[in-house]
Amino acid sequence: MNFLSLLSTIGMLMLRPTALGSTVSSVGIFVIFIASILKIYSNGRVGWLKTQTFDINSIQVLLALALWGYSISLTAILQKSNFDYAWKATALVSISVICAHILQSDRTTSTHFFSIFAKLNGAIGWSILISTLLIPVLGYDKIKLLTFENKGYEGWDFNGDILFPFSLVYGYLSEYGIYRFSGFSREVGIAQAFFAWSFVFISINNGKPFWRLGCVLGVLFCGSSGAFLTLGLSYGLLKLSKRNRTPIGLLVMLIAAAAAIALTIYAPGVGLQDKQETHLDSQLDREFALSFAMNHASELWFGNGLYYLYTPYDGMGINAISSIYYIGIIGVCLYVAIFIAPLFFAATDKFIYLALISPLLLTALFLQPLIDAPLVYVLIMYIPTVERPHTNQLR
Repeated sequence: MNFLSLLSTIGMLMLRPTALGSTVSSVGIFVIFIASILKIYSNGRVGWLKTQTFDINSIQVLLALALWGYSISLTAILQKSNFDYAWKATALVSISVICAHILQSDRTTSTHFFSIFAKLNGAIGWSILISTLLIPVLGYDKIKLLTFENKGYEGWDFNGDILFPFSLVYGYLSEYGIYRFSGFSREVGIAQAFFAWSFVFISINNGKPFWRLGCVLGVLFCGSSGAFLTLGLSYGLLKLSKRNRTPIGLLVMLIAAAAAIALTIYAPGVGLQDKQETHLDSQLDREFALSFAMNHASELWFGNGLYYLYTPYDGMGINAISSIYYIGIIGVCLYVAIFIAPLFFAATDKFIYLALISPLLLTALFLQPLIDAPLVYVLIMYIPTVERPHTNQLR
């Protein structure tokens, strides 16, 4: 671990869609920008920008810039959107991907700051377990440290409470007596993707079981129905990779897949079956948003512009597919291309890379509005190429 890795991680934790990112995302970008400038001028590498090779991360940066160049241009041409929001989102994402690319130029620094992020998720998973065990023993109020103002969720009971040691509460399912925890994210539906990504990252870099189990605990305590599916899919893809593809591994994968599907449907309180009774609106919002976007054929290709002011339904843009209403099929295809480009251009084990991005891609496409979340763009720029060793990187 070094100073630049730590500084980069601090910046990452201030980016949307973290809980802090709702208010200090600009500060997070500034911190990452400073880290990237220091990286350029470290070790006498003043000429970094002139000598950097064109690699897969360069392609991802170009695709991200193309997406946001297209989106801001569409918004400016149609003039029916909140241009200030669109411009700010364009600037934040563009700067974050460029800075992430600079930091990625040194694979050691790159691995270190992603490692800190992943281990932090693992530590939070253990913290949530401790908090959950302490609640019935000491009482909720006795282990409550403070309340954080989670912007946009201020009216929710328990939302924003931080419990000892450092567990952020998202809400409470009173019907089942289940507290939901959102890691350091603004929502549990987003947190589960970060926990699953961290689990895969630690696994492919031979991290200790302690950190992996912590990430699994984080997924389980999110209280999100999508959590079991994303973790199960990631684990299954990991078992299909060349180094893990054994008869026993495939059997374990099948068992894990069956368990993930069963939990997604039948888990008390958070499974799809119980959500039909307790949180049906959550499912209906996504179904309606998808159908509404698809039924407006005249707007399918280009959309109405990012942050369109006259949206007839508040739930539009609740996931990437429904964002077709705003940025069209062209925009959504550019977004997906940023995720999948390494499958075609990088020397990587395809299943390992798919295992790594699947929690983020699945969540973005179907579950959460992540198109303007800079942290997601930063995370998908970690490419486990065959040139990058996967041994003894994490301790």
